[in-house]
Amino acid sequence: MTSTAKKSSGLIIAGWLILAAFILLRCLTGGSQAELVVKLGPFLFLALLVGFALLHGIALYGGKNFAVFLAIAFVVSWLYENCSIITGFPFGHYYYTAVLGPKLWHVPVFIMGAYAAVGYLAWTLAQVLLGNYQSPLQGKNLFFAPLVASFVMVLWDVCLDPVKATIAKQWIWEQGGPYFGIPLTNYAGWFLCVYTIFQLFAWYMRGKNTPSRHDLFGQRSFWLLPGFMYGTILLELPFLALTRPNKTVTSMDHQQWWTADIYGSMTLIWVFTMIFVTVLSTFKIMDQVKDATASRN
Repeated sequence: MTSTAKKSSGLIIAGWLILAAFILLRCLTGGSQAELVVKLGPFLFLALLVGFALLHGIALYGGKNFAVFLAIAFVVSWLYENCSIITGFPFGHYYYTAVLGPKLWHVPVFIMGAYAAVGYLAWTLAQVLLGNYQSPLQGKNLFFAPLVASFVMVLWDVCLDPVKATIAKQWIWEQGGPYFGIPLTNYAGWFLCVYTIFQLFAWYMRGKNTPSRHDLFGQRSFWLLPGFMYGTILLELPFLALTRPNKTVTSMDHQQWWTADIYGSMTLIWVFTMIFVTVLSTFKIMDQVKDATASRN
């Protein structure tokens, strides 16, 4: 086994520990109504997500290349978010409340961190779904990988936005919208934003052969972890659906929604979109990645 593969064993153990802590946090956040847990939950959740992305991304791409991904995700998301808050393009007209902490101009720093961390999970899942474990990005995958990653990323926001905006009021849609108070332009804007991030990184990585990709090919756990992390991002949803009292919330276009309908609908969508992606990626990994441990026995 190569030195990179040996080092990956420690990373994999750390990844599973982070995942276990992440799942516990999502369960606590979803089931508890304690004010401190609700307030600190999003920031602890982001810290675990970013920590996982750093460990996994640096192991796969190296520090320099992963730093480029982080920089692209941070700058592009910040530019698009500020542009939309000021002009309405591309997401629509909205603004952030103080719930998510300090802002860089109009956008909480929290938001750029979320784009980068979840964006890395979506990007890695795209490589899995396309079977691109060892080869450098080139040919059709130079465009297919950003496209698939964008769909995977937007699925997260489809499940997330009605809960965090309409119910939790972490950001406010000034004109409401038909999707539980969210305008449909939000999802077109999200797709454009994250596609820009992924396409820029794909061009940067074009033809680059990172040796660690080859060395980590036989590490099934290494490839399974991003999918499991992605699938459990919204594990709080069923707990919220079961434990939160049902009440009405009103969007800015004066439509009223039952919170139980939002929680229940988002749980259903999460299972048949994000969980499906996790299941599909797991099957592909088990089929395509020959476990290095098993091959030595």
